[in-house]
Amino acid sequence: MINVLNKQTIEDSKRAWLETQNALSQANMAWDQTRFVAPFDGIVGVYKSREGDQVQPGDQIVTFYDPNQLFVELDIPSKFVKNVHVKQAVMVQGKPFILSSLQKMIDPDTHMAPATVDYVCSGCLVGEIIPIQLPVKMHQAVNWVPTEAVFQQEGKYYVYVVDNNKLNRVMVKPGLQEKTRLEVISGLKEGDTVVIKNQARLQPGMTVQIAEAPDASVDNADTDD
Repeated sequence: MINVLNKQTIEDSKRAWLETQNALSQANMAWDQTRFVAPFDGIVGVYKSREGDQVQPGDQIVTFYDPNQLFVELDIPSKFVKNVHVKQAVMVQGKPFILSSLQKMIDPDTHMAPATVDYVCSGCLVGEIIPIQLPVKMHQAVNWVPTEAVFQQEGKYYVYVVDNNKLNRVMVKPGLQEKTRLEVISGLKEGDTVVIKNQARLQPGMTVQIAEAPDASVDNADTDD
């Protein structure tokens, strides 16, 4: 049996086939635009967008994370960046780790340089804030005084030193500062006794009585900052 088709029928079939191919291509493109492919094995987290939301290219749709591959993000102030280098020691929650990356460029808005630390912690939560200690300068065998012992006059720094129950106003050069104490680079020597309160009421040459206070003397200490 021979089927005879006219030219119009063949053209209609070709056109229908082309339209089907075009529809398939459009469907594949739409699929590629709506399909999410993760770059690694992990866990799907919180959805940032919901059905019906309007989104733009680059908008975050859903969180995706691998709890076995954690890292800590930190920003280093510009004045310390030159003293920091990759692979140096970092203390994270009291445990030693290594600085794994450091951007040698300062953010013009924050005046800081981003850095990361590869981190291993079985009980940590993704996104939580944790304490970090990053040494940027090391001073050894330096003099420290309580921060409140140092006062300013006309842009210079001074402390009151007690010598034979007499007050001497001594100019000092401050260095690194911690939360409760200040490094004194010059102006004091080990064993000096300094006044830590009520400096505004004192004058050089005044006679004072030394009270027993363990933090009233200059303290030699080793520190990392």
